[in-house]
Amino acid sequence: MIFTGAAQKDIYHCLKCGLCLASCPIYKELRVEGVAPRSKVQLAKALLENRLEPSRQLQDLLSLCLTCRACEANCPSGLQLEPLIITMRAGLAARYRLNWKKRFFYKKIIAEKWFLPFSSQGLRFLQYLPIKPRIGSVYPQYIPWWERPSLSRALPEHIPGQNKEVRGRVLYFPGCLTDYIVPTIGRSLIRVLTRMGYEVILPKGLRCCSYPVFMAGYEEWALANLKNNLKVLSSYDAIGVVTSCPTCGLALKKIYLSILKERQEDLSLAQSISARTWDISEFIYKNIDLSGLLRGRKLSRIEPEIIYHDPCHLAFGQGIKQEPREILGQGLVGALKEFEGPITCCGAGGAFHLFFPDVSAKIAKNRVEDIKKAQVKTVVTGCPACIIQLGSNLAQEQEGYQVFHTIQWLDRAILSV
Repeated sequence: MIFTGAAQKDIYHCLKCGLCLASCPIYKELRVEGVAPRSKVQLAKALLENRLEPSRQLQDLLSLCLTCRACEANCPSGLQLEPLIITMRAGLAARYRLNWKKRFFYKKIIAEKWFLPFSSQGLRFLQYLPIKPRIGSVYPQYIPWWERPSLSRALPEHIPGQNKEVRGRVLYFPGCLTDYIVPTIGRSLIRVLTRMGYEVILPKGLRCCSYPVFMAGYEEWALANLKNNLKVLSSYDAIGVVTSCPTCGLALKKIYLSILKERQEDLSLAQSISARTWDISEFIYKNIDLSGLLRGRKLSRIEPEIIYHDPCHLAFGQGIKQEPREILGQGLVGALKEFEGPITCCGAGGAFHLFFPDVSAKIAKNRVEDIKKAQVKTVVTGCPACIIQLGSNLAQEQEGYQVFHTIQWLDRAILSV
């Protein structure tokens, strides 16, 4: 198992102070020291010093990580745990095969996109069953947003702006969840940007960003998609790339660069795309004067109060916290409320909720209780996975809760621009 120079330094930077314990949603739920971030650092140290042999038990233990990066955000030493987790997972994946379910999911469904084009039909079918099956920690029958066909099949490659003056051309990287499961998010993004005078391109030939595959330790499976996506995005003449999925955005901004740098491959395309990739809230905040645009306009169907849930890969991964709040503040009649306490994961964690559904459901339940304490009925977030996780769990309360993406909220608020 080979740790890079930077990763080796981080191993010895851990103070064992335990500040990461309070921020780790898995540790807070299980209360087992072995799953704590500081323990994983010590495991990496033991592997590096040959005091610990690789094992399946270690592989299972390292799977108990949401990769939410909350521990990194709260570490006084600035330790980066994710590279250590990736290195250990990759080393163990090379030695011990994942069980067939995980291999099928990561390679066939995610990396190669088998069955994804048919996923919305399958999920819609589950909604009509008399029983209530659970997929991971999610109950599909409680989520009303399944649509068909997928976004990329339903819309043309080029969607022109609605204004006479064209502000620019942007590429939209929708990601798998938005494309196949909740395309309403993508439709809202396209409507908002075209209303504001932007041409939107849905590039043909995009594949999964493969961040979940990479995080599982299967870099080789992710590499083909990485190179394909960089090639496709670089082939268009546009001012940049916008995303509505924080995980995809994190991959395009940082992860692709780190993978290629580690492999000592050409970074030029990855650097170019990284520098021109924005989360949709970041893009609107930096490029559009919303206050001027909305001044004097009629806003519709606005609840008195909403609360914003920070997606981990947006807040911790990309450092984007204030931008969505500024956008939401422009279209509110009432108030934007905040949760008590620090930013907290909803428990989705990419594929985590599929393979550890009980732990994921408990973490989601805690977030549901936070929302109930806030006494609001509308939750806004910037992540399709958070929307599905929170929407499913809140719907079971049967108290009229609604969950929207930030761009859905803006689209919903503007009657005419």
